[in-house]
Amino acid sequence: DTLHIIARAKKIRPRAIFLDTLCNDITLSVPDLKILIPSLLKILSRKSAIVLDNSTLSVACQPLLEKPLFGIFATVYVIESLNKYLQFGLDRVTGGMIWSSAEFSFDIKSMRIHLGTIIPDASVLSIPSPNRDLLNKRLTRMGRNAQLLAEHIDHYLTKKPSKHISHVVYPGLPSSPSYPHTKNMKFRGSFFVLAFQQTDASPNVYNSFLNVLIKTARTYKTEMVASTSFGFDSTHVYVTAVHATTFAKPFVRISVGTETMQEIETLKRIFEDTINKF
Repeated sequence: DTLHIIARAKKIRPRAIFLDTLCNDITLSVPDLKILIPSLLKILSRKSAIVLDNSTLSVACQPLLEKPLFGIFATVYVIESLNKYLQFGLDRVTGGMIWSSAEFSFDIKSMRIHLGTIIPDASVLSIPSPNRDLLNKRLTRMGRNAQLLAEHIDHYLTKKPSKHISHVVYPGLPSSPSYPHTKNMKFRGSFFVLAFQQTDASPNVYNSFLNVLIKTARTYKTEMVASTSFGFDSTHVYVTAVHATTFAKPFVRISVGTETMQEIETLKRIFEDTINKF
């Protein structure tokens, strides 16, 4: 809620604001940074900070460009707490990165020492060399696949309602509250959520559905992995936040891979068959 965030910032005058550029939860909400960042910078003091976790969008989202070029403002930090995409599907290292605008200089080595964030050279060297062109191509492919699969499953559920599954949650669908400011984005994430009916919203039901999904994929001789994370070459399906009991809720996430158009057509049929069987 963009206007609510701005109103609260005016009232509280916080020293720090933390946001995900694409929320890593059941809503998959995307804040409207083109409005939020300039608005918040007018409200916050220059000693304040806006910290944005950009793990789920990576280089497809460039929040630092929304900061005015001239003037003394609060500092905008962008972090990737998970560098899944940058490992090109290998996911060998648990690590993150900090982005910052050029005018802000800091002693990164000292910070890493005191924060305990130094990792072995072997871990650093196991990450593929940075390649912006390849990364953009991977994100474009995965974004296309997520959009096509999410649209198809959501349309199928509208045409043939399921007893257990309600709808699909994805920022690229018109049903998403974020759609007005995500519809023109080139990349809206590589995963979507299957929302279940309220009576079936439990990890046991979720796991039963995923078991049927994996077995169906095998009959099509299609690679589909029941495992967490995202950014791989093949589609991963899993229950996220399975042990959550308070603020967060467990949910089913479908993390697409870099499949070809022909493979996406097969995945569409797999999901149709699974929904019909379940």
